[in-house]
Amino acid sequence: MDEIFKKHINDLTKEDWEFLYVENKMGLILLSEKFNVSTKTISKRMKKLGVEVRKQGKVFNPKISKEELQHLYFDLGLSLEKISVEKSIDYESLRFHFTKYGFKHRVSNSSLLTLDFLKKEFEENGKSATQIGLEVGVSISSVILKLRRLGFKVATGSRSTITEDLEKNTLEDFANGVSCIQISKKYNTKLTTVYTILAENGIPMREKNAHLKKLPSLEQVKKDYFEDGLPLSKVAKKYGCSAGSVRMLFKKHGVDIRSCSESQQGERNPMFGVNHTKETREKMSGAYRDEVRDIHHQFGRGNPEEVKTPLQGRKMVRSSWEAAVCRYFNHNNIKYLYEPQFFEMVINDEKHVYKPDFLVMPEGKDEYYLEVKGMWKDLDHEK
Repeated sequence: MDEIFKKHINDLTKEDWEFLYVENKMGLILLSEKFNVSTKTISKRMKKLGVEVRKQGKVFNPKISKEELQHLYFDLGLSLEKISVEKSIDYESLRFHFTKYGFKHRVSNSSLLTLDFLKKEFEENGKSATQIGLEVGVSISSVILKLRRLGFKVATGSRSTITEDLEKNTLEDFANGVSCIQISKKYNTKLTTVYTILAENGIPMREKNAHLKKLPSLEQVKKDYFEDGLPLSKVAKKYGCSAGSVRMLFKKHGVDIRSCSESQQGERNPMFGVNHTKETREKMSGAYRDEVRDIHHQFGRGNPEEVKTPLQGRKMVRSSWEAAVCRYFNHNNIKYLYEPQFFEMVINDEKHVYKPDFLVMPEGKDEYYLEVKGMWKDLDHEK
């Protein structure tokens, strides 16, 4: 059984599920805890493989005696969930027989959360709801609920992460018009922590789209943007808001903003009016010629193109014709190598090097070389 639990849930076969669910009577809750997924995922997976899922409420006799259950629950203080996991017993069945044996559940430790206890631990000792819950042995939500019922002010955020500097800076930034989201990003804290600081200091949240009120009329902003040609950033700086606020105002009234290319035209282009010296132009021209020469030296003067090959990965071929041949081979699942080797030869007492374009290796047939040519020259025929 341990070997099955080491597998991934998607690797389990129908026989594995039947062994766990049918033969060993393990329920959905227990299986979900073993595989660390939801009961719905377990149910879907079993149904997909054809394993019939039991109807809710159908229980089986647990593999545990009344005396053992009494010892684990009352003497050792284990919960029914832990007993179910450790003993590999269906949780619903265990709970059903727990009642059938006549056992009564333990008294909850929440009765220890008295007014005096909480006042001492929460207010005087400054402990959080999490710390109190762990010490007493109850859930954090139970502690928070009890504190609120008794009139204690419990922060919704993580109060333990709020320092004096963070609180001071948050209040100052918010007063200067910085949004809560920007504050949380600035100080790398949660958004709920920012809300908590504001709520504890009695500061109401700004109304929605309050940043738009800093802007004048729509006509004035349109004049600055379209007639005067100011970019969004300068319009925002003029009225003391963000460029996003200006963009939101235009979007609200259906006004289209300039495209990236339009925003770089004319005087708005950072290179407008910049004249390169003669020396600079010669350097730029020389660099371009060197780059083109390197490409021609490496790949020839055709139209070099990068293609994906099955055996050599991505390769740069020397022409669009060769690229088309590669695509043909790839489409028909024909294995090949591009320029795998070269041959030395002597023609008219001169040494030449010949490198065929392709070594084609069709399945079940002999290998052969393939040369892709456009215009044939006399030297090509001799090679």
